[in-house]
Amino acid sequence: MTVKDFYESINCDYQAAINMMMMDEFIKRMLGKFVANNASQDLFLAYEKHDYPGVFAAAHSLKGVTGNLALTALFNKIVPVVEATRNKDVNASINIDKEVNDYKSEYEFVVSQIEKFLKK
Repeated sequence: MTVKDFYESINCDYQAAINMMMMDEFIKRMLGKFVANNASQDLFLAYEKHDYPGVFAAAHSLKGVTGNLALTALFNKIVPVVEATRNKDVNASINIDKEVNDYKSEYEFVVSQIEKFLKK
């Protein structure tokens, strides 16, 4: 499977990725780094603790990473988390259950697909 085929299989934007990173091998290396990164785990932990500034920080980082990798399916799921937690303090009471769960579901799918793709 080519990198282009892989991106299409997970509903992401290969053309944007190749425009940004220029080479399939670099894209593959960055996908591996994305899987190894703990930002999503940081997001889930902050969410469990109702640490909305922590959720925002992790989500904002993930917005940049998923945007740069053109993982549009994930990007589209993390943007609502960023916007819902922007400028919220630790005492804020907000309901982002759906947004975080939507992101988590897509994240788990994409990561499992990246892991399978990179092992081939």
